[in-house]
Amino acid sequence: MKEAVLKKFGELYGDTQGVNVYFAPGRVNLIGEHTDYNGGHVFPCALTIGTYVAARKRADRKLTFYSMNFDRLGVVEGSLDDLTPAKEAEWTNYPKGVMWAFAGRGMEMDCGLDIVLYGNIPNGSGLSSSASLEVVTGYVLRDLYGFDVTNVDLAKIGQYSENNFNGMNCGIMDQFASAMGKKDNAIFLDTADLSYEYAPLVLDGAKIVVTNSNVKHSLVNSAYNERRSECEKALEELQTVVDIKGLGDLTEEQFEMHREAIKSEVRVKRAKHAVYENQRTIRAVAALKNNDLKLFGELMNASHVSLRDDYAVSCEEIDVLVEEAWKVDGVIGSRITGGGFGGCTVSIVRDEAVDAFQNNPPGTFDVIIMDIMMPVMDGITATKTIRALERGDAGTIPIIAMTANAYEEDIRSTREAGMDAHLSKPIDVNVLFKTLSHFYPASCREEKQQTDLRGMKILLVDDVELNLEIAMTVLSDEGAVVTTAQNGQEAVDAFCNNPAGTFDVILMDVHMPVMDGITATK
Repeated sequence: MKEAVLKKFGELYGDTQGVNVYFAPGRVNLIGEHTDYNGGHVFPCALTIGTYVAARKRADRKLTFYSMNFDRLGVVEGSLDDLTPAKEAEWTNYPKGVMWAFAGRGMEMDCGLDIVLYGNIPNGSGLSSSASLEVVTGYVLRDLYGFDVTNVDLAKIGQYSENNFNGMNCGIMDQFASAMGKKDNAIFLDTADLSYEYAPLVLDGAKIVVTNSNVKHSLVNSAYNERRSECEKALEELQTVVDIKGLGDLTEEQFEMHREAIKSEVRVKRAKHAVYENQRTIRAVAALKNNDLKLFGELMNASHVSLRDDYAVSCEEIDVLVEEAWKVDGVIGSRITGGGFGGCTVSIVRDEAVDAFQNNPPGTFDVIIMDIMMPVMDGITATKTIRALERGDAGTIPIIAMTANAYEEDIRSTREAGMDAHLSKPIDVNVLFKTLSHFYPASCREEKQQTDLRGMKILLVDDVELNLEIAMTVLSDEGAVVTTAQNGQEAVDAFCNNPAGTFDVILMDVHMPVMDGITATK
């Protein structure tokens, strides 16, 4: 990935002379969730995936940012003279926040930067892509500007910037795990005083498996900040009857003794989770040291139940993943990981059960609903997956294929229509028919109330080859004569090189990024 980021920097800025490349990892938390802002313990480990940044100092005070993950945004410009958060600044608020936090500590940049970034942490997965970006920005500033800061300082700066620049009241765990991660070790961190020890991840005959629910969380916009404020209020109430600095100071017995001081049942639940989770984490690390994976797994499972019921940060998709994992022989423990409201699960799975865990056995699912426009993942497209299922032993499991833009009513009407066959093309063709019928009402077939496409000449424009392939198949099956174009120039050429009247309709992806200088709107 370093080579790819460096190459993109050269393409954007002309050369790579004087450019350095930096990396900071994401993290997965094994146990100890929502304890880091309650003065408790956490047990995260760094991942091999993270954020890569190529950076070079400029001669002026301009800042330029480019993300290979959000290439549709192009180069985003800023200035050292305007380090303020802005919605339109998108992802650049994170590195700008770190620069702002450095300046607040008296470490001001004397010139601007050009930055090219690529992250291979799935966006919104809860594996700390934002913390990774903050820490790697700290590495850049320390190296290029000679600032005297330790990795622990960088973790503190990253947390401070996220709290005060980006408005997310996270604890220290994510930034600390990214900055202080060590190969083959987890970090047993006491967030009350930042004392820590490395714990070797010796999982005899087992592996850690992280599963992405693909429910993207946005902690700033979620109830994360609300959970923190509820804990802070509960702490204030408890401090009227017991001398503590944080919820992490209490044992379970002490909490039960004083819980009546908390005046809201919701806050009782939140505080209970923080206290009990902290004690679970302490016991889990001790169990790992004693090679007692069974107890470690039981504590993971209890953690999930508490996060689901007392802290209310799970969601239906995550609960399904965890509960199905618990049913698989060889799964030692499974739980939601990260801030919640979507994201990932983390499981400890026996080596011999990993394949069964990853490839759920027949009968696990009642129905498979698949996004037919799903992009290529590890060389497997949605259409290939469906065809493989048709050939394999999916049995009588109905497969519903739909586009990413299908509305809830489309899905409901599809089910009501009994569309439960194995499909290898979109079933929401009626949405397309309805759209075409708006322009060609006279050609509607009365019996189906949809446009007759037989002989209709269509120019189809989409920058995603898979979309073109699927849509062309659907339209051709209905008798349309289809011409395709994969970028703006091809669309213009196809239109200009054909006499007037060649096309009856043009179907264009309005979200198509700039191609050859021509956008979809142009």
